Amino acid sequence: MKSFFENHAIDPSLVQEEDRWLEFVKLLVKVLENQPIIAPTPDIESVFFEPANTGCVIGILRFKQPIGRYNFYRFMNAY
Repeated sequence: MKSFFENHAIDPSLVQEEDRWLEFVKLLVKVLENQPIIAPTPDIESVFFEPANTGCVIGILRFKQPIGRYNFYRFMNAY
């Protein structure tokens, strides 16, 4: 993220200061909730995030072809 911010002339202190980073992540999660990212890679159909408890996000990767017997992968992460 630091390189992305620097390359796009965005204040890198957003990713360097922990308090500011957490606020950025909270806003980003709200933006991404229920807005799928379609076909981010050749093997992934979509990526989307579901609302969860405060400070937690649920992400879901939907595969174009099952991996083993799984059509998707769900993960939770705290921020």
